[in-house]
Amino acid sequence: MKTFRYNHSAIAWIVLIVVLGGSIAGLTLSIIAILNFDGRTYSLILNILLCLINALLFAVTLSIILYSKYSIEKNGVRLRFGVFSSITKADEIVDLIHVVKEKKLVARTSDDRYTAVVIKPEKFEEFYSSLLKINNQIGYLIDYGHKNA
Repeated sequence: MKTFRYNHSAIAWIVLIVVLGGSIAGLTLSIIAILNFDGRTYSLILNILLCLINALLFAVTLSIILYSKYSIEKNGVRLRFGVFSSITKADEIVDLIHVVKEKKLVARTSDDRYTAVVIKPEKFEEFYSSLLKINNQIGYLIDYGHKNA
């Protein structure tokens, strides 16, 4: 099984780091509020709930940072995006399209769906070679972005 790291954009990294920092701050403030319990039950319940929500947000965000990748498996391509996962069967992939102008790789499936493969551009051909090992019928097209007159 060959894996390729998901290539988060700069904006995505900023959002992930802000959410991670915010969840840490929220978790810290909730724990402090729980430790300084003032006798009001609703306040305690609210802070416990906020603590759980921030812990969940932290865990999901951290999993997206650490475990976002594509895996070429014997039956297809699995995208793991943190705790979320999806698979595209190898026999459903018709071709990969390398959009040169946008430095993007797009997979086209047999039902005419297009899905961006978000990996580093220098990994495009290695990704394609790995796919060919499980389905040698997949094409590789290069789109230079020229418009026909």
